[in-house]
Amino acid sequence: MEDISLKLLVGRPIDIGIGKVHPARIKDIVEMSEQKYNQYLNILLFDVDLLDISKEQLKQMNVDKFTTYHFLLLQSYNNEDFKQLTIEAFECFFKEKVYFDEENLLFYLADISGLRYLTLEHYKIFRKILIKQNYLKELEEEEELIFGNELARKWYIDMKKKEKLHQKPKNNVDLQSIISAVMWKGYKSIEEILNMTIYQLYDGYYRLSIIDNCNYLNQGIYHGTISQKDISQNDLNWAKIIKFNDY
Repeated sequence: MEDISLKLLVGRPIDIGIGKVHPARIKDIVEMSEQKYNQYLNILLFDVDLLDISKEQLKQMNVDKFTTYHFLLLQSYNNEDFKQLTIEAFECFFKEKVYFDEENLLFYLADISGLRYLTLEHYKIFRKILIKQNYLKELEEEEELIFGNELARKWYIDMKKKEKLHQKPKNNVDLQSIISAVMWKGYKSIEEILNMTIYQLYDGYYRLSIIDNCNYLNQGIYHGTISQKDISQNDLNWAKIIKFNDY
């Protein structure tokens, strides 16, 4: 599949075979409300690791692993309100009508060429795009985890459940503060910000931070407060790949 990050950076929709996943723009999020947008994300990326699904239940459903995809199908079949909200959430990113086949338990898109069913494989790609375009780095790192055995996986899930019980400290950065930072620090007009995708906004926010750090290092070297021999060329490179272990 084509590189997701490059497509997201230039604000292009990404074709996943049954339709195109469109980037969320700031003006769209403002229009629908950030609360509604986050509700869509929470549904489509629901963490099923926090659910207790027995091996017997997996056997009954004829699946090896219970995923968010299966959760969306089952909940939509059992709850009309949940189904409508899930359809809205999918439509927000596909930018076309989405339907639910209750007989076959599948979401699908349709046009004159026929029906296009959202399979588990399509959902996996859709999920990956959603995580990356919203800069959800914790989820992105979790997607890449590979467990050596079932015991290691169980330990990780137990840890997640314990963390869920403890209230996390409130984040001192939110969408509004990032918009403000990029607008004032990046000298962008409000119209330019509104036409950015959520990915472009976050990328700009972190890139400005890298540029600032490079400038501070250069000033320190110039004024003699930082030794040049202790600084690599990569430390002074504005275009270096953004690493999140420093944020």
